[in-house]
Amino acid sequence: MSREESFVTRVLKSCDMYKKLPNDLYEETRSNNTSRVIIIFIIVILCFSELSMYLNPEFASDLQIEDVIGSHSIDLEGTLKKRVLDKDGKVLEVIDPNNRDHDTETVVRKTIEDMDMNKGCNLKGTLIVNKINGNFHISSHAYGEAVRMLIAKKRLLDFEHQINHLSFGAEDHISKITQLTGGYNLSPLDKVGESIHPTNKAGHMHHTHTVYYLDIMATKYYIGAEDEYSAHEYTFSMQTKNTHGFPAIFFKFELSPLFINYRVTENAFIIFFIRCCAIIGGVHTISGIFKILRSNSQKSKEKSYRKAYNNIEDTSLDSSVT
Repeated sequence: MSREESFVTRVLKSCDMYKKLPNDLYEETRSNNTSRVIIIFIIVILCFSELSMYLNPEFASDLQIEDVIGSHSIDLEGTLKKRVLDKDGKVLEVIDPNNRDHDTETVVRKTIEDMDMNKGCNLKGTLIVNKINGNFHISSHAYGEAVRMLIAKKRLLDFEHQINHLSFGAEDHISKITQLTGGYNLSPLDKVGESIHPTNKAGHMHHTHTVYYLDIMATKYYIGAEDEYSAHEYTFSMQTKNTHGFPAIFFKFELSPLFINYRVTENAFIIFFIRCCAIIGGVHTISGIFKILRSNSQKSKEKSYRKAYNNIEDTSLDSSVT
């Protein structure tokens, strides 16, 4: 077995294309060790940069113009539900907003009871809005007579609120886009709210009136040749004021005629592998060039030193002969 191994070893050594220097002519230097550490460091940094590019898809975008066409709707369709909450935030019952009580005295009586028990509400669901500038709002205008009776009883409606989530588009598309973009926020109104309470100063009753102004732009994300995801980005500003009228929360939106197309290109693993190989080969090649330049520089210095030394010896010999 040892003979076979030695034979194989000799065959492999004979296939080596690079001639090796004898051991007595080979000497390790600190500069060589330092250069190796620098080379490895550069390779690692560049390979990690390529890994980051491989893991993060590339985005290309362009703007296009879309016609904003639609019509106004009085009754909005959707799945909006009202959840009655106790003072600890526990859901007590779920109410369909379309099935409201029209008896004014009953509404006033139930409202006062809920106020005394510190009840609140949570609205959750979807609304279908048309592609035209407009608004949707939460208000007490449908119960005008009941609100006036409450004000006469020195009762004010508290419209303090927090928006847990507000987005435009399909939730599954928005989740996919958020995942692709590394957490890009398509819903900047999330966790935004207003804590101004109604006031009763100097006998004047003041309700709160909050308006959110939304600028909406349609976006589409194309992933590869087949997958397509649509959503709507928006920015907002808000204004809150005290009013003698009915309390309300308005969401006034304007749709931009522009929309953005994003094309997402996911990098292939073979491209990442080829780039890493190119980095390793390129760094070694460049380091080899620097080594050759440094070696030639040292040789030229040694040659100049030898020439100067020979000139000094010739001069001393001439002086001794004379």
